[in-house]
Amino acid sequence: MVQKILFKSLFSAVAVLVLSACSYIPPSQYFTTSEVGDALRRLPPVKLEVASVQSSVNISMACRGMVPIPIAGNLTLPDFIKGAFNQEFMAAGFDSFAQSDGADDGVKLEIDIKLA
Repeated sequence: MVQKILFKSLFSAVAVLVLSACSYIPPSQYFTTSEVGDALRRLPPVKLEVASVQSSVNISMACRGMVPIPIAGNLTLPDFIKGAFNQEFMAAGFDSFAQSDGADDGVKLEIDIKLA
């Protein structure tokens, strides 16, 4: 009888741990996609870059509220988003302001993350 209760308790504890555990997938770098590049190439050629990404809310990326979810390169989420957009723009052939002749004509995007 005691063994049966001990077994049920142990089984329940293991089941709770398994169901609440987070799977760990190593973070990967952002890679550009051909679909996005094809869509961007339809736009007129201008200097284009994401100048800043900010968050007006505190973003806590955690698995079930406990284990932080890592981002590749130990970047913050806003930095990762900025880098991903700029990689897509560069892969599609858009010049950034850093690569240009210093003229200030073009589009600089500023993104503010707001979670609903």
